[in-house]
Amino acid sequence: MAYVLEGSALGARFIAERLKREAPGLLRQYFDAAARDAAERWPEFWRLADSALGVADYPRATEAACTRLGSLREYLGRATPAA
Repeated sequence: MAYVLEGSALGARFIAERLKREAPGLLRQYFDAAARDAAERWPEFWRLADSALGVADYPRATEAACTRLGSLREYLGRATPAA
């Protein structure tokens, strides 16, 4: 789950930068807040993950991250109103 959350913070950083360029008048506080310090946290996340997991744990950790991301996609799909 931490991988999914930290990765989404990096994504928010990308979105915030793009909104700044392409839609400067658009409110982007959510993305700015999520992106704050994301680039600095990412290497720290990997240091912690590497210290907590052995190479033998990588497949299980990868599967868990994919499952969590799938759950998040499913949730967001249900939460989005139909157009």
